[in-house]
Amino acid sequence: MFLPKARKDGLHITPMGGEVLAYDPATTKAHYLNPTTARVWALCDGIRDTAAIASNLAQDTGVIEAGPLVELALEQLGRRGLLEEAPATLEFDARPARRDALRKLVAAAALIPAVLTVTASPARALDSSVADVPIPCPASTNPCQRVTGVQPACVTVNLVGIRCTPLGGGPGTCSAGGVCVGAG
Repeated sequence: MFLPKARKDGLHITPMGGEVLAYDPATTKAHYLNPTTARVWALCDGIRDTAAIASNLAQDTGVIEAGPLVELALEQLGRRGLLEEAPATLEFDARPARRDALRKLVAAAALIPAVLTVTASPARALDSSVADVPIPCPASTNPCQRVTGVQPACVTVNLVGIRCTPLGGGPGTCSAGGVCVGAG
């Protein structure tokens, strides 16, 4: 049984509302965690297993099947060294099942876990005048995209499957490329 534990030693952690910016001076990498990933990371106490974290996340977000969200978040956190021990990689056969479950959550695209990692100069990352006054990312004018985070860690999420109105009019749907595509 995997009991994930968040790695916090040596990190400079800046909470930003429900989001988190974790700077690792050893690697000079800044990791932006969106609200879903930040919540999963906060629940990684070394006591809860994946199912308990999923249950808590489901309660917090109202998503019935939070297991795939937790698996994806743990995979991303582990890959970036934000867990004391990385989770085992899913078997190849298990990945399609997770993808199918995530596709069902397309209406709640903002909940899909995301970690953005950027290299930052140590002086810039630790400058309190910068860290204390986060500059919000500019909003997207594209109805098929949502921008989240604070500068310089802005993340654009394509809202796949959301209804929209293409330039030619009529009903449309947001594509994986963040473009509104007409039904015809």
